[in-house]
Amino acid sequence: MPIGSNLSKLQLKGTHGTSRSRSDNIKKNGFFTGDGRHGSGVYLWATPIDKEITLYCPEVMLAACFAQDRKLSYKDDNDDSVTVIIGNLSIEESQYLNLKNLDTSKKFESFILKYKDELKKEGNQTNQLKKISEICDKFVRFIEKIENRKILVIHTETEIPKSYKTMCEIDQAYHFWLGFNKTNCYIVRKSELIIIEKYLNIGDAYECYQKQTRQ
Repeated sequence: MPIGSNLSKLQLKGTHGTSRSRSDNIKKNGFFTGDGRHGSGVYLWATPIDKEITLYCPEVMLAACFAQDRKLSYKDDNDDSVTVIIGNLSIEESQYLNLKNLDTSKKFESFILKYKDELKKEGNQTNQLKKISEICDKFVRFIEKIENRKILVIHTETEIPKSYKTMCEIDQAYHFWLGFNKTNCYIVRKSELIIIEKYLNIGDAYECYQKQTRQ
């Protein structure tokens, strides 16, 4: 089951990290979907629906660290300081695909392996990301067709940001054995579903974390 559910209706919450300039644009124009390592959409770090969001909670820091790691891509923004957006959405249970489900994950693995030769041909990481995003989208369309339903949100696990690993010292072998290097995320395929709850101006993720540890 997802992190928040109510009979056939699912209530979901997540965090999204970006620059201050881009968060201002999202506030004005809404989110837009883009390519990602698990398919196209808006990526949110999954958060329990009834959790009180604070500046230092793990889901906020995950989003902040994600933006921190992407600072170079924000270099032309008017304000590249880190901002975290808290978003909520509500969907029908039939519109939700859980890639952590054993049966679904096996189908996904088999589907992806069919394209391994194509992926090897992609010369750089940017092209490979675009290709894997396209393949993941194909898998979603495949599931939609065989199960006769429309999928709007995907629940999966993804690698945590590098700076988060550094801050939390997730660098030991047992961290990886136990899966601490990954966490839950949502890929929202229809951006207008996201209702923004609030914005948190972080500034610099490292400085924010240091303030937390001094408290």
